[in-house]
Amino acid sequence: MSIRQMLKVWEHEFSHPHQAILLALADHAHEDGTGIRPSIGRIAWKTGYSARSVQNIMSQLRELGILVVAVPATHNTPNEYYFDWSVATLKPSFDEFMTQKKGRKRRGAVSAPLSKAQDRGAVPVQEGCNSDEIGVQFPCNRGAVAVQQGCSLAHPIRHEPSREPSEETKEPEEKSFQFGVVTYRQSPDQIDFADLWASNPGMAKMQLRAIAPGHKRPEMAAHGFGRWWVGPGLNDFDEFLIKACQNRKKKLEQPSGTGDAKTFINNMLKSGDWANFSLRCDEAAELRDRASAATAVKEFAAISSLPSSTEIPNQDQIQRREVVIGLAKYKASQGDLSGAKAIADLHNISYADIGLEDVPIQLMSA
Repeated sequence: MSIRQMLKVWEHEFSHPHQAILLALADHAHEDGTGIRPSIGRIAWKTGYSARSVQNIMSQLRELGILVVAVPATHNTPNEYYFDWSVATLKPSFDEFMTQKKGRKRRGAVSAPLSKAQDRGAVPVQEGCNSDEIGVQFPCNRGAVAVQQGCSLAHPIRHEPSREPSEETKEPEEKSFQFGVVTYRQSPDQIDFADLWASNPGMAKMQLRAIAPGHKRPEMAAHGFGRWWVGPGLNDFDEFLIKACQNRKKKLEQPSGTGDAKTFINNMLKSGDWANFSLRCDEAAELRDRASAATAVKEFAAISSLPSSTEIPNQDQIQRREVVIGLAKYKASQGDLSGAKAIADLHNISYADIGLEDVPIQLMSA
């Protein structure tokens, strides 16, 4: 526990939820604001908020720069944080005799005099005289003014002013992301509940069902790999992920059928081998890119094999041009600029159309 860090929380402007979370985190901090490593469940227990609310608020504090990750989480330990108060806004210094703002009633100190007693429901009395207290008879004597029973200067009866209705705010429309048969309310690339999954899988599943309703592989979504399950069955994985796992099984000289690859994926999910699973996902993404490039090459080869005398309708010419431009752009993105320019020159396409500044020789001489 660090009293100094708790005072820092009080000295800065925060909303009540952020303040509660920061006070709970300060209870785990060193005097210099470092070494903060509590679990989400413990913070939720201290503040009374749900684990999901705690995660959302801590995420906001990280985005603001107040809560900084010092040591990233591992498989068994949560993130370690430290406070950076330089980005927070200080409260104005507190003054007992600060000037009241016009139009606001004082709610201040206990010993503050009652300026308009009739508005508060109490009659001014000398301090210390209360008809309820022992030794003071009713009605009060010694020059004291009788008051309502149970009413004293220390505890005046007040009529709270009615609260003004807050301005209506429109909530932003939720954006959805569709992958396979699953609709996400949050991009799978941004879902990272690995820490919560390690400490409380049940809570992680509940939160993931809210983000990705209908997802039958919440452990995949928890680690940001949700798009590789296409559904609706439990074993309906992406074809390129299955192919990547088959290649891995072949390299290990193990059975590499489709069923074997799916079993391999399930074993990684059940054992929590997320490092191995991440590598297979990277390999699957590479296989997908290669397949897209191969399709473009085949289409270009089919078009290039047409005789020069063949009459092509206008729509076919447009499609052919788009395919050629796509192939040239792909070669340029791979660093093969000479090949991209050769394709552009062959089909009389400007270099600007494929992302290059120069124009082909044919156009310059025309």
